[in-house]
Amino acid sequence: MLQRRNEICYIKSMNNRILILAFLALAAGPAVSGEYSLMLRDTLEIPVAQYRAVRFEVLPDMAGDASLEGRLEVLPDTSEIELILLHIDDYQRWVSDGGSVDTLAYQRRVSGDFSMGVPGLGRYALVVSNRGNYMPAAVVMEMNLVFAGSGSTDPLPSALKIALLVIALGIAAFALGSVIARFRRS
Repeated sequence: MLQRRNEICYIKSMNNRILILAFLALAAGPAVSGEYSLMLRDTLEIPVAQYRAVRFEVLPDMAGDASLEGRLEVLPDTSEIELILLHIDDYQRWVSDGGSVDTLAYQRRVSGDFSMGVPGLGRYALVVSNRGNYMPAAVVMEMNLVFAGSGSTDPLPSALKIALLVIALGIAAFALGSVIARFRRS
């Protein structure tokens, strides 16, 4: 009889552990954070009064607190370039002189670090412009899309958590049922 009580206590403690693990898995949300490299020491040759554009997309799992961060080196070192962040639709209007555009961020830069906030989900273009100089410029850039927080719209992690919970509850119910059946037989 004492051995069966020990078995019952052991099975109950296992059920509790399974339920605790399932609860912890559900409580741990998909915290997505990190960075995505857009340019890694790439050189942009920009003629006088011209520009180059770097197009990128902020996906749903990158939308939380997104920003562009990087470092640039402008040659010759007396040149100053412009960084203009535009939504892709505004960029296409800007290229074709099709009307006014909404500038999301603007900076004039010489060599050094830079950071720009990105509004969130969508497609963008970072325009690197040499329109204020009298000489061609070479811009060596490192640029990352940095993001933090959650924002994933992928339903798969939630479905997996629910499946894990259902499996854990099923195992717990089966174990409890077998213990009760053994207890009734004796």
